[in-house]
Amino acid sequence: MSNNTTSNTTIPWSPDYEELPSSLFVNQIIIVKVVSLLSAMGSGWIIYSMVINVKDAADRQKKLHRTFDRLLLFLSVADFVTSIAFFVGSWSVPASPPMFYQEKVGFVYEERWEVVFPQAVGNTETCTAQGFFLLVGDLASALITGCIAISFLLRVKYQVRESNMRVVEKWSFGISTVFPLLSGILILVDRGFNPSTRGLCFIRSFPMICGKGPLPSMFPLENYETAKNLGEYCADE
Repeated sequence: MSNNTTSNTTIPWSPDYEELPSSLFVNQIIIVKVVSLLSAMGSGWIIYSMVINVKDAADRQKKLHRTFDRLLLFLSVADFVTSIAFFVGSWSVPASPPMFYQEKVGFVYEERWEVVFPQAVGNTETCTAQGFFLLVGDLASALITGCIAISFLLRVKYQVRESNMRVVEKWSFGISTVFPLLSGILILVDRGFNPSTRGLCFIRSFPMICGKGPLPSMFPLENYETAKNLGEYCADE
């Protein structure tokens, strides 16, 4: 009796989502692009002034003489990579949902996909690359920022000499490079970089309707059989 009732139940497309998501996601994309572009310009200027805008090799060496200067350059590169990944994010998402949705689950939602990802023109490869660089840049930026804070503590409070800071610098570069790259590679092997509700690609289970949050409710299950197929598919993921 309960199965018959469930099979006749249709979860409607919420009228609140018919208009709201389109403007909501478009505005989110615009804000991300503006902020990320400004961030990339700032980071790019620091890189330019420290590496390119120099008289000669001696001048460049002078600008990068201190440990702090080199850590700042690393931070600027990491921020630049992150900002560019954010900026191109909405274009990196696959233009349409994968066809295996229809094969595995029994339905396709291309129209609703366009609501969540209105600027999507990419494919699986662009999505994976964008998510990878976003993660690596973001982790590297966070780690090197912590290393800069530690370097200030050692120099100001404990009066560690500049020559002794080279050891700290090597550890800082090592941790801020190896950990983000290793994390990115592991997630890449696991195919963990997928479209997310942020309007770009990042660490996300796929398909997104297997998870919790606002997106599953925007892609309602039309009947009991579809819900059953989806439940079995998500259980295997």
